[in-house]
Amino acid sequence: MQPVTHPTNINDIFPSFIQTFVCSHNKLQYMPLKFPNSLQYLDCCYNRLKQLPLILPNSLETLHCNDNCLKQLPSILPNSITDLYCHDNQLTKFPNKLPVSLKYLYCNNNRLAHLPNLPNGLAILICCDNLLKQLPDLPNSLKNLRCGNNQITELPSNLPPYLEVLSCQDNQLTKLPINFPPSMVRFNCSRNKYLYIPKKYAKRFELIETPNYNQKALIIQRIWRRIKYKQIIVKMILDNDNVLSNSFKSYGDLNIVYLIAKYVI
Repeated sequence: MQPVTHPTNINDIFPSFIQTFVCSHNKLQYMPLKFPNSLQYLDCCYNRLKQLPLILPNSLETLHCNDNCLKQLPSILPNSITDLYCHDNQLTKFPNKLPVSLKYLYCNNNRLAHLPNLPNGLAILICCDNLLKQLPDLPNSLKNLRCGNNQITELPSNLPPYLEVLSCQDNQLTKLPINFPPSMVRFNCSRNKYLYIPKKYAKRFELIETPNYNQKALIIQRIWRRIKYKQIIVKMILDNDNVLSNSFKSYGDLNIVYLIAKYVI
């Protein structure tokens, strides 16, 4: 059988009370403009779709539209949706508002630079392999967060109280939240180049303890600044015809440079 590329009008094929429609693993480029209001489950993954119908039925609960060529989703998603699988597309943005009933969101492997506010009942968020620089506030209901391979520089200071899994590898993190919830059983933060992993987290999650690079950088910066000031002051002393050099020629000792440097930084 040849793969379908253009679906016929669904209302001409199925009765108005249809609840499930699966058309995955074809070569579809377009979808019907309208689905019956009874539809609860739509699976159109692994096609060549560039867009979805602008209006989806308010009865829809599960949407599988992953592995297509979608650049955006409908601007308004039905609040009835609990499961949204839109990973492995070309999405650059999300609708401003996600469905209030949403519990499972898989949007990994897209081109997202920003996520909208997350609904309160969300349990799983898979948003790895995007262009995210920060995460929105995380709902207390969240149990599984996978945000690896982005450009995130900092995790939310307050992690959800029931979070069990956190994968944030391959980002640009330099520090971790002060406290992790007791519910956490799995944590992956590998390949964050300058991430400080304190001893308590290293022991708890069987990680390798790493130094506090931020603190080391500050110390190095202070040392460098002090040396730089010393070099400037010494140069001024050794130069001719300035107040500082003339004063030191008459009264000074070069050892006092260290005292000056100490108090000017």
